[in-house]
Amino acid sequence: YKNTDLLEDLKKMVEEYEPNIIGLSCIECTYELGIKMLKSIRQYYSVPMIVGGIFATFAPAEIIAEDCVDMVCVGEGEYALVELCTKITQKQDITTVQNMWIKKDNRIFKNGIRRPVNLEDLPFQDWSIFEPRRFYKPMGGKISMTGTFEMNRGCPYSCRFCSDYGLNKLYADNGGYYREKSIKRLIEEMKEKKERYNLKFAYLVAESFLTTKRERIIEFIEQYKEVNIPFWIEARPESINEENIKLLESSGCEGISLGIESGNLNLRRNLLGRNMSDETILKAFKILEESNLRVSANNIIGFPTETREQIFETIELKRQINVPGGMVDIYN
Repeated sequence: YKNTDLLEDLKKMVEEYEPNIIGLSCIECTYELGIKMLKSIRQYYSVPMIVGGIFATFAPAEIIAEDCVDMVCVGEGEYALVELCTKITQKQDITTVQNMWIKKDNRIFKNGIRRPVNLEDLPFQDWSIFEPRRFYKPMGGKISMTGTFEMNRGCPYSCRFCSDYGLNKLYADNGGYYREKSIKRLIEEMKEKKERYNLKFAYLVAESFLTTKRERIIEFIEQYKEVNIPFWIEARPESINEENIKLLESSGCEGISLGIESGNLNLRRNLLGRNMSDETILKAFKILEESNLRVSANNIIGFPTETREQIFETIELKRQINVPGGMVDIYN
């Protein structure tokens, strides 16, 4: 833990760095603290401030109303931020930058969405800007130097409780949101980070790791031998079969999480958009029970209209699954 004052540390950092723009990326639960940080800076500096992230994408009107916020990024920010910074540097008009809501002259300019980012064009992650201890994370009872690597962006499914549901709609007329990074590019980045930072564990960011072409899974298994460290994934019950699990075991996969979300079939299908039967869920976990993977079952309680009885149906389903690990989120 740090014993220094958060806002004083931030002020000192801004004074030393002298930024031309200050950005905040946030989710809903970090937004309140983020805005407090921006307000603390605004009283000393008039640097343009921009907010992005998933919360900004779906609540831009709420955020742009804040006095300390000058711009909001709606959707992906990689190309948008580069264009914005280039135009600021060259003293050009910034009010037409796509993916941006921009305040200027008592007006709010709301621009449309550009095509999704090509994952192959992105540089490797720059970890040098973080303290090394930030990469030590608990996983499976151990604390390891852990890296997070984007394998896909988005999800081919559109479960209604998930941000991907909104992102799929937002990008529906602009090429679609779901993309897969090439296995070659993924492996190159993982190898670079392993060699540079002595990486010991990896989390692969793919909303449903096994929901892809079989050739892609096999390609990953073959090339991952060059990385050869334990990794953890997420998958859907529908994608679990004995052959897939054997492939994962052969590759060094250490853990897998599956979302069941609710134990009530009607709520799962009609409210959440999770069209899978109890039989499918139970069969998937039965296969995993016989594997050597560390298994976790995730669920959510507190959905709108959900009753106490339905919550206990979820509890009962998890009892039948009987996995060693689980995560429960409370919808609010």
